[in-house]
Amino acid sequence: MKAMATIAVAENLPLSQMVGAGFMLGGFFLFLALTNSITLIGRIVPNSVIRGIQLGLGVNLILVAFRLC
Repeated sequence: MKAMATIAVAENLPLSQMVGAGFMLGGFFLFLALTNSITLIGRIVPNSVIRGIQLGLGVNLILVAFRLC
């Protein structure tokens, strides 16, 4: 969800695209929760990958904030 929000802010997407992406992502997460696949993904993906993605998204938001000032 953080990644989607960051991309929406950084790319200045129209509201209709953000709403559509939100519904699709919500459906995908619902599927993962109902099939318990999220646990499997959590075991496979290392924490370093998660932290790297979070760092990249944070840097992207900082850059967007500086462009808006």
